[in-house]
Parts: sequence; structure tokens; C-alpha cells
Amino acid sequence: NGSILRVTGDITVGTNNTMDGSESSVLGGEDNCIGSNADCSVVVGGYCNVLLSDFNIIGGGCCNILCSGCHNSILGGRCNHLEGSTTDSSENTIVGGYQNCIGNNGFKCVVKNFIGSGCSNKICNGLFNFIGGGASSKIGGSSGDSVGNIIVGGASNEICNTSCYTFIGGGSLNCSTSATCFGFIGGGCQNRVCENHDAVVGGNANCTNGGCAFVGGGYSNNNT
Repeated sequence: NGSILRVTGDITVGTNNTMDGSESSVLGGEDNCIGSNADCSVVVGGYCNVLLSDFNIIGGGCCNILCSGCHNSILGGRCNHLEGSTTDSSENTIVGGYQNCIGNNGFKCVVKNFIGSGCSNKICNGLFNFIGGGASSKIGGSSGDSVGNIIVGGASNEICNTSCYTFIGGGSLNCSTSATCFGFIGGGCQNRVCENHDAVVGGNANCTNGGCAFVGGGYSNNNT
């Protein structure tokens, strides 16, 4: 009839949901929880999701946990985890998948990072990093900020501490070592870039270690 329903304050809908924050809402699902320190946050639905900090959203899924920071989101999936320091974790997103994690154990900057899907992928720290999917891939580590790195997919690929603007397209067990910037690995298996501007297109067990070094493919090539 053209009328508008206006609701102010907290909203809790669904089964056995808990809402202890201020100006926050649980809009559906079952056994979801918004903690007492999670003001202005939303759990849309799903099962056993937990949200513990301000200005965040969990869209759905199962057993997802969003621990800290603000303007972060877990949109779905299962057992995904997003954490960080209260002041330096913001605008991170996990779309879905299983056991993916964006987080830093509370002591490094974690801002504007993205994991699309897949399983057991992790972005440890830094800014503007991206993992599209795949399994068990990792960006960053326990020290230093990693910036602008990309892993599209594959399995067990890694871009290590303090790297910047390095790219791994796919494959498995490929690695860019610590503090490598503008590195490139297209795919393959067990390939490694170790210096700035190094590139390995593909192949198996190839390595560059010279700065602006290049390996196109093949097996066990080493360009220093």
C-alpha cells in the first residue's frame, strides 16, 4: 500500500541467535552470535557464525568467525576466519570457500585484502593482496607488510614476507621468497623467484636469483 516500515535499534530473527551489540542485527539463520563489542554490525543468516567487532558483516555460511577490525566482511562459506588488530584491520573480504583466513595475530596492518574462495588459503598481513581460489596458498608471514600481491589459484603457492606486487598465476608449490618485488610465476610446479623483477613462466623446479632474470619453462633451470 506504499507504506514504509521503519525499525530502529537491534533486530534478532531466526533460531537461537544471540545479539549483544548495540545497533546490530541478526536477520536469520540459527545459532549465530554478535558479541557485546560488535556495534553497528550484521549477520544476515547461516549457522553458527560469530561476529565480535564493530561495523562488520557476515552474509551467511557456517561457522565463520570475524574477530576484530572494522568494515570487514565474510560473505559465506564454511569455517572462514578474519582477524587483525582493532585499529589496523579494515575493508578485508572473504567471499566463501572453506577454512580461508585473513589475519595477522593482532600485530600487523591488514587492510583491503581479498580471498575469493578455495580451501585453507591465507593472507597473513599487509595491504591490497589477493587470492582468487585454490588450496593452501599463502601471502605474507610473521613480519613485515606484504603489498599488492596476487595468487590467482593453484595449490600450496606462497608469496613470502614483505614482498610487493608479485604474481603467481597457478600451479603448485611455487614460491616467491621474502622481500621480492615485481616477481612473476605463471604456473608449473616448484618454481621459485628470489630477486626483484625475476620471472618464471612455467615448468618444474626452475629458479631465478639474479634480479631481472627470466626462465621460460623446462625443468630445473637456474638463472642467476
